[in-house]
Amino acid sequence: MKKFHPDILRTLREKNRVSQKALATRLGVSEQAVSKWENGLSSPSTKNTLALADIFGVSVEHFFDGEKAVKKEDVPTGMESMRELYKIGRGPSSSHTIGPERACKLFLRNNPNADSFRAILYGSLAKTGTGHGTDTVIKKTLAPIPCEVEFNLTKTELEHPNTMELVAYKDEKEVDRATILSVGGGSIVFNHATEEKPAKIYKETKFSEIEAYCKEKNIRLWEYAEENEGEGFFDYMADIWSAMKASIRAGLVDDGILPGGLGVAKKARSLFNNQHIDESAETRENR
Repeated sequence: MKKFHPDILRTLREKNRVSQKALATRLGVSEQAVSKWENGLSSPSTKNTLALADIFGVSVEHFFDGEKAVKKEDVPTGMESMRELYKIGRGPSSSHTIGPERACKLFLRNNPNADSFRAILYGSLAKTGTGHGTDTVIKKTLAPIPCEVEFNLTKTELEHPNTMELVAYKDEKEVDRATILSVGGGSIVFNHATEEKPAKIYKETKFSEIEAYCKEKNIRLWEYAEENEGEGFFDYMADIWSAMKASIRAGLVDDGILPGGLGVAKKARSLFNNQHIDESAETRENR
């Protein structure tokens, strides 16, 4: 009896830049179920295997053919650059604001002569976009050119939960249209083009491996990062640190209600300044 190969599923998912959570949503199963399939702890049902084949455009046999199983060297190993982890953009969400901001900048660059835009948000972007400020970010990024933002809650057959369309107009005529998937971490897939996965520049994948390497080479952790990241890394991280501090300073002088309609108060300023006369050092640190 042929066995379901978990490495094939993992490689197909990563190659198509689909998260375990997104795949689970498409299939109507839990994220833990997908994780178990990829780790060989369980196998998908016949119904889910058929659905997986349809999603990734392969035959069902592709998941079971031992001769065509993914080779070990084909499975991505190691870690990406920290430049992929730390990105600067409009908050508060990497998928709901940073991704759409990048998409709008690219679309604007492709359509410099447009006199108006329309953005259509689907899936999670439509359901929680107001609370995350997705519409605000889109309008600010495309300004001063006006943009109408539509929240489409009816379309459910989506390639990714965070799907959006951008439409450009000139003299009231459509001149361009793009479909963008905000796949997480601020990364986007534009017009269904396969986005090149970032290179795995670190060979190690566990801290125990990093620790052993540093001890063997007699280097510190920052030297290990510098060795792998290359020239310009610390300048990049200095910019990240400046952006972090600026964000903190802005939060400590701001008050009022968070946008989105939930009525949640901004608390950083009050917590930082609400010193009690006899608070302990531990309480102060926690505050």
